[in-house]
Amino acid sequence: MASKTDNFRFRGRTLLLLLAMLGLPAASGRAQEEAVDYRLLMRELVGSLAVRARAHDPDFIVVAQNGVELLTVDGNPASAGSAAYLQILDGVGQEELFYGYPRFNRPTTPE
Repeated sequence: MASKTDNFRFRGRTLLLLLAMLGLPAASGRAQEEAVDYRLLMRELVGSLAVRARAHDPDFIVVAQNGVELLTVDGNPASAGSAAYLQILDGVGQEELFYGYPRFNRPTTPE
C-alpha cells in the first residue's frame, strides 16, 4: 500500500514551481508596528519549498511567476535585493511585460 508521501513524487529532472502573485494582501486593521511583512513570508515559503524539493531532486528548478516585488527587501525597485531569495530562485517569469496589459491583443503602453 502506498503512503501519502509515495503519491507525491517529483517526476523528471526538472520541475517548475510557478507562483502566481496577484497582489499582496494589506495588513488592514492592524497597528503599523504589528503590520505583517507578507513579502518576507512569501520569500520564506518559496525558500522552504525549494529546500524540500531540492532534498528530493538536486536539479529541481524554482521559477517565480510574477511577484517581482519580492526581489527587493521592501518591494521598491530602487531598494536592495533580497539576497537569500535571489539565491533560491533559478528564474522569474513575468506576464504581459510588453504585450497584453491592460488589454488583450494590444501592446502594453510605454508608461
